[in-house]
Amino acid sequence: MATAPTAPTVKAPRGRLRFALAGYLLKLLTLLPAQLRRRMMRTHVDAAIPKFHDYFRTLAICDPTLHFGWAAIPAALKEDFPALAAVTVTDLGLDTDAGRVPMRLYRDPALPVSRALVWIHGGGFTGGGLDCAEANWVALELASQGIPVLTMTYRKALNGVHYPAPSDDVLAVWNWAAANAQMLGVDADALHLGGGSAGGNLSAGVAKRLRDQGGPMPASLLLVYPLLHAVLPKLAPEDEAHCKRSVKAFADADFVMAACLNYVGDPAALSDPYAFPGLGSLAGLPPVFIVNAQFDSLRGSGQAFADQLAADGGTVTSACETGALHGYLMTPSSPFAHSTVARMREWLNRFTPGS
Repeated sequence: MATAPTAPTVKAPRGRLRFALAGYLLKLLTLLPAQLRRRMMRTHVDAAIPKFHDYFRTLAICDPTLHFGWAAIPAALKEDFPALAAVTVTDLGLDTDAGRVPMRLYRDPALPVSRALVWIHGGGFTGGGLDCAEANWVALELASQGIPVLTMTYRKALNGVHYPAPSDDVLAVWNWAAANAQMLGVDADALHLGGGSAGGNLSAGVAKRLRDQGGPMPASLLLVYPLLHAVLPKLAPEDEAHCKRSVKAFADADFVMAACLNYVGDPAALSDPYAFPGLGSLAGLPPVFIVNAQFDSLRGSGQAFADQLAADGGTVTSACETGALHGYLMTPSSPFAHSTVARMREWLNRFTPGS
C-alpha cells in the first residue's frame, strides 16, 4: 500500500471574500423559476478553475447542485434534444441509516432492454447533483438508446462530511439496484456501474469494497476522466507540456491534493485503497472501460489505473478524447460528450450477457 504524502491537517477552507459573495449570489438563484435559472446558467464558463479554497467556499455557501454551468433540467433537455422525449424519468429515494439518498431512474418503456447502468456524477466530491448534465443528460442519452440508467447523488464533502459517507451512499444504492434490477428491466448480472471524475473514483472504490467485503459485483466498470489517486501520477513530458499550455486543463496537482484532503478529512486516509482506488491491488475487479480527456491533469490517474489493472491480470480498455478538456460531459452540446456516450454504449453492448 502506498504511503500517504506529507500534508497539513485538514481545516475548513476559508477562501477569499469575493468567492463567498459568489456563493451567496448563486444561492439566490435557487429562488428563481427553474427555466429562468437554466437560461442564466446555460452558458459554459470558459475559464481556469479557481484555487480550491475559493472554490470550496463558494460551494459551501451555495447549493452545491448548482455546480458546473448547465443545470440540465429534464424537461428542458428534452426540448433541446427531441430524441430524448420518449424517456420516462422517475424520481426515487433510498432510506438508509444516514438519511435518504436521492435517485432517479431513466428508461424508454418502448425499447427492449438487455443491460443497464448505475451512473455516478462527479464534482470534486463537493458539487453536482441529479440535474447536472453529467448525470441527467448522460442518463437520458443512454436510456433513449435502450440502456436504462439509475443515477443518484451522494453526501458532499461539505460542512464536516468526509469519506466514507459518499462511498457508503453509492454502495447502498448499488446494493439496492442489484437487488431490484428488475426495475431497470434486467437481471443483476447485466447491471454495470460507472461515473465521471469523482464519480469514477466512487464507482471504482465501491467495486473494490464489494470485491473484498462480498456483494454483487458489477458486470463492468465505466470510468470517465476519473480521479483515482490523491497524488496524481506523472504524465509523459510531452503530454504534461500540452496540459500546461492549456489554461483550461482543469486542475493542477495542488488543487487535486486539496480536494482529496477535503474529501477524506485526515491525511492518513490518503493511503486508503477504497478512498483512492488506484492504490493497492486491482486484481479481481470486473472488466473496466476508461475514457480520458487529452487536456486534463487527471489523465495520468486514468492511465496509471489502466496500467495497473493490466499488470494485475484485469481486463481493461482505454480511450482518449483527443482535444477534450476535463468535465466535458457537463456540456451536452460538446462533440466530445456525444463521442464518449457512444463509446459507453458500445462498451455496454459488448459486455451484455449472451451478446
